[in-house]
Amino acid sequence: MMDRRLRRLAVVVALAGTLAWVLYDPPWVDRATTGLRASESGPDGVVYQWTNGHAAFYVPRTATHLALHVNRGHVHEAGPAVIVRVRVDDLLVSTTALEAPGAWTAIEIPLPSTPTRRRTRRVDLSVNRTASAFNYGVQLRPIEWR
Repeated sequence: MMDRRLRRLAVVVALAGTLAWVLYDPPWVDRATTGLRASESGPDGVVYQWTNGHAAFYVPRTATHLALHVNRGHVHEAGPAVIVRVRVDDLLVSTTALEAPGAWTAIEIPLPSTPTRRRTRRVDLSVNRTASAFNYGVQLRPIEWR
């Protein structure tokens, strides 16, 4: 009777440990994004996605450099600069002011060399203000890393 309980307890502990490990570094997270809209094409043929006020995506942990190309877009034609803050694994790595509407700005970010056990690094983009009732943040061209 006691052996059966111990075996059940061992199985439950093993399953809980496996579940905890999978949820710590889920295999599907590298394809996950939040706060990014569907891809669009501008009149000049440039492909981009609008962000919301906050967007997040993942890059491989082996990446050493991140290149983001952002544009405040036509919805922010009037008003002060749009501020874009970039965090990698919750560490603020860049603050950029987008002054001119319609101008693409490259944000070059050397990624922190902080070791991680996870396969990916989370990148968060936050914008100080959004426009229109649709919560438009900034336009973001396809993300590049190396």
